[in-house]
Amino acid sequence: MATAQTLLAPVIQILQAEGSLNDVRYGQDLASRLQQQGKPLKVIAGQLQAKGLAASVVKDALQQVQGAALVDGGADLLAARAYVARRRLGFWRGDAACDYMQKDMGALARRGFSYQTAKRALQRTEIE
Repeated sequence: MATAQTLLAPVIQILQAEGSLNDVRYGQDLASRLQQQGKPLKVIAGQLQAKGLAASVVKDALQQVQGAALVDGGADLLAARAYVARRRLGFWRGDAACDYMQKDMGALARRGFSYQTAKRALQRTEIE
């Protein structure tokens, strides 16, 4: 009786030849999705590594995310702004924003954002 590895090897080769199995594309797509969800780069890197992607694939995916966000002030700032908007923190609270500043800073810190990034994301005044 054949083992699962010997049965799956030809199927995997066919899928890779067709382009259906592509770790680089998967890593880039996952990194972009996680950034849009408001995850900092450290968390994105950890989740890509947890999925079993090679270090070079993780590095390329992070560079792609950072390159796309350079015009917006950095990938972490873009992710922090997405998180702030989704959770309605900071200026999204309206007049009560000052009362909740410490609480909002703590929420961003627990997500893994630096002090400076959290401060910039919360003090943003324009709405995209």
